[in-house]
Amino acid sequence: MGSLVWIRKVGGRSRSLPPSGSVEQQVTRACGNRPRSVAEISGTLSLPVVITKLVLSNLIDDGVLESVSGTAGSGVTPEVRLLEDVLVRLRHKFADVPSKL
Repeated sequence: MGSLVWIRKVGGRSRSLPPSGSVEQQVTRACGNRPRSVAEISGTLSLPVVITKLVLSNLIDDGVLESVSGTAGSGVTPEVRLLEDVLVRLRHKFADVPSKL
């Protein structure tokens, strides 16, 4: 299982800001004020993940956004906690079901 990649806005002035109304600006706004996963940005904007990755790559190269591997910020994010909780509950609910692996 690979590490998560989080995208966040770079503080201060960047080299070039995306043009108003562009997909790049929509992606930048979707990042909000906290780190977001590529999948979350893609889903928010209803864009294919491949297109989202391409736009993010350009924005990272331009210094508008930055990529952070691992968990976002300090500690585990609420989304990860929720997913872990769901996983624990599913394992508990289906504990009697034999594994096919």
